[in-house]
Amino acid sequence: MASSGTITESIRTGYQLKIAWEVGSQSVANNTSSVTVKVQLVSTGSCYTINSTASKSGSVTINGTKYTFSFTAGLSGNQTKTLYTKTVTVAHAANGTKSCSFSATCGINVTLSGTYYGNVTASGTGTFDTI
Repeated sequence: MASSGTITESIRTGYQLKIAWEVGSQSVANNTSSVTVKVQLVSTGSCYTINSTASKSGSVTINGTKYTFSFTAGLSGNQTKTLYTKTVTVAHAANGTKSCSFSATCGINVTLSGTYYGNVTASGTGTFDTI
């Protein structure tokens, strides 16, 4: 169980799509948690950059609910760029436990070292602290 976590998907060497989640507050009375989710594009080295100013489309699904957003994929070396942030309230099970699913898909639509990358996806599950 945790109050925060990350889900990372390598796009190719030097580039990652990351979902970072953090539980901000929990309500015992309502049996819910507030969770903030960030979708991030990451460069892991100074030579890994993306030169793009075009508007792209992405989505993140939190606990079964999908949210869409627009972003630009331009990225500097060693940068962690937050593409989208969303805070939602999710209900726990009757016994106070919660396993929350996360999935993000971003249409980066760029060529990296000669290979074209369209949609990239990261997905996983976070287990919240029991209420």
